[in-house]
Amino acid sequence: MRIFWLPLLAITILPQAYGAALTDSEVRACNAMAASFGQRKVEFEALSSRRDALVISVEEAGDTWEAAEALRNFSADHAAHADGAKTAYDDLVAEFDSVEVAYRATGTQLNDDFSAYNAKCASEE
Repeated sequence: MRIFWLPLLAITILPQAYGAALTDSEVRACNAMAASFGQRKVEFEALSSRRDALVISVEEAGDTWEAAEALRNFSADHAAHADGAKTAYDDLVAEFDSVEVAYRATGTQLNDDFSAYNAKCASEE
């Protein structure tokens, strides 16, 4: 009985252990994936820089709004200034939120694509 299972086991394990060579279409797909990584990484870094700049802008706008809010009750002009500062702060927060969503989605997709490329295309040879 053991003699029967040994060849069957070898037939099922060996192709998985050594893997098959990539077909021409798979090589073209791998080359296309590899070619896209450079531009996509540049786009991700631009999103990262934009996000970092917005963090600073949001903090500064928040400080401006807090300072204006402290003076709100002195006059109608102070109240209008506080309202404007709040609107500017809210606008920056909304912009930051949209950039943050794009940043995370782009980063996740890029990491997933790198993993797929490594699993399918990269070899240790």
